[in-house]
Amino acid sequence: MRKNPRAAYASADEVYRRTLTATDVYSGWINLCALLNKAHKWTFEALTGIKNNASFPIREFHSDNGSEFINNATEIWCNEESLAFTRSRDHKKNDNCFVEQKNGAVVREYVGYDRLSGFEEQALLAAVYSPPVPLLNLFMPTQKLKSKTRIGSKEIKVYDEPRSPLRRLLECAQLPREYKDSLQAQCALYNPVELQQNFNKAILRLHQRLAQSNRIRTQERV
Repeated sequence: MRKNPRAAYASADEVYRRTLTATDVYSGWINLCALLNKAHKWTFEALTGIKNNASFPIREFHSDNGSEFINNATEIWCNEESLAFTRSRDHKKNDNCFVEQKNGAVVREYVGYDRLSGFEEQALLAAVYSPPVPLLNLFMPTQKLKSKTRIGSKEIKVYDEPRSPLRRLLECAQLPREYKDSLQAQCALYNPVELQQNFNKAILRLHQRLAQSNRIRTQERV
């Protein structure tokens, strides 16, 4: 992690060959994209969409070692977009810890461990991801680790004040005013109660689909 992180640094990973997760290291802003499979075509389309629709400038792209990321097309795209391109080391998941945390707290927590397939289930998954992205980015406060000290066998962690990704971006001195105005206008378009209700409905539809095909969520077996 950089000593003085700036908005924005995007880190990406794919879960279950269906979800592309991208998060900004500085603010915790998250994007979730439901993919048909891990083919570079779908991954590249998702990355391009994230970059083109970003609410703040993206300066660096960091991925895992998957072939859907590590290829000539991605390198050319990063060069054309003036993005620094870095990747995680082999077998070092902590190099992508920001994405791994979102995978656990959001994707696995709400979607579970079931493998989805086909266009219908991809659409259901996309519908699940649509409400929580603005809900998490605009309204949900989170804490960031400031320091970690080990004293003997005890580890002491110090966290900062809980703030939403939106609040962190608005307080970022390096972010231009036009981006902050755009973020505030975006926030005014959403109602967090409605987003939560729509999220619950989308999750229910996905679970009903899994029940129809006699698939049980792994979490429910434990």
